[in-house]
Amino acid sequence: MKLSIVYSNEDKKGGSSSDNNSKKRKRNTSSQQLKPLFPKLVVFDLDKTLWNCFVYESFPHQSFQKSKVPGEAYAVYKNSNSINKNRKLRLYPDIIQILDDLTMKNIPLGICSSSPSLLHAKNALESLQIYDYFQPNLIIVKPSNNGKVDHLKNLLTLYNKHYCNVNNTNNKTTTNVKKKLNYKDILFFDDMWFNVKKLKNQGVYSIKVNPDIGVNFKLYHDSLKKYKERMNSSNIMFNFFTRKKKR
Repeated sequence: MKLSIVYSNEDKKGGSSSDNNSKKRKRNTSSQQLKPLFPKLVVFDLDKTLWNCFVYESFPHQSFQKSKVPGEAYAVYKNSNSINKNRKLRLYPDIIQILDDLTMKNIPLGICSSSPSLLHAKNALESLQIYDYFQPNLIIVKPSNNGKVDHLKNLLTLYNKHYCNVNNTNNKTTTNVKKKLNYKDILFFDDMWFNVKKLKNQGVYSIKVNPDIGVNFKLYHDSLKKYKERMNSSNIMFNFFTRKKKR
């Protein structure tokens, strides 16, 4: 969005330096208010969040093959390699629309799942034709005794390693433009209260998903809105106390 700035005759002639400084401050403030405060990373659980089953338990000893419809995959029996058209894995209805919207907003996507097999989960994601929406180095699929706390901690490390790394070039230190990721920068969706509560205590903006309907567009839209409101409120408080200290 472009800012439209109207100058008076005095501005065109130069005006006083204090007036000009005041106008610059106002324009900077307006720019900051217009800047969307999206999360730096959105993370999804898999089972009962993106799709409506526990995939490893529901499709044991089976792989998947994509169908003509994105968001649907056929079960394939490993011994015979035959497709069972009566057995399908399906995404919840709004998932692809949500992933498209996040991609349009240029927000990286990650996965944290306690499913026991990364290869099985990856095959499901590829067959459902959504694997490419996610950053491959931000996918963690493994059991954990500590819920998703360890998963998110690892994701934080991986994100900062791959996207905020520091390199030395000709004795000069160059850092990736992105700032280091903190827990408060993450929006996380999961169907289990245990995980949601634990990660909220860590500062992650965690959303409880209804396992019967998964992440729908309304939940996603409302969560994004509330996240931005929280960050706006946090920035206002930070600026208030910063100005107070300077006085």
